[in-house]
Amino acid sequence: AINELLGSTESNLHTTAAAAYQEVAGDRFLDLTGTAAQTVNLPDCIGYSLNRQVVNLGSAAATAAAINGETLTGSASIAVGARAVFVPMPGAPATGGCRWERTQ
Repeated sequence: AINELLGSTESNLHTTAAAAYQEVAGDRFLDLTGTAAQTVNLPDCIGYSLNRQVVNLGSAAATAAAINGETLTGSASIAVGARAVFVPMPGAPATGGCRWERTQ
């Protein structure tokens, strides 16, 4: 929780040019800068409560993916120049768990 709150901010972004990148708690604001297709794996949504923003500043399309059997509702594709916002959504009280939802 501390890493999520004290990690990257809108004025202090994390960046990556890696072909495959596993987001961590401190990556709430992430810029992609790769020259080839990139895949960003969202962290396990359990325990997260804040939106995550990914901006594709690279020169190729990017893809977001959920891990650990979680689902991602909405488009997983992030076009060049596009911004994607992902929100952790809790599951039903009877079943628990969570999923990611793209809201932008």
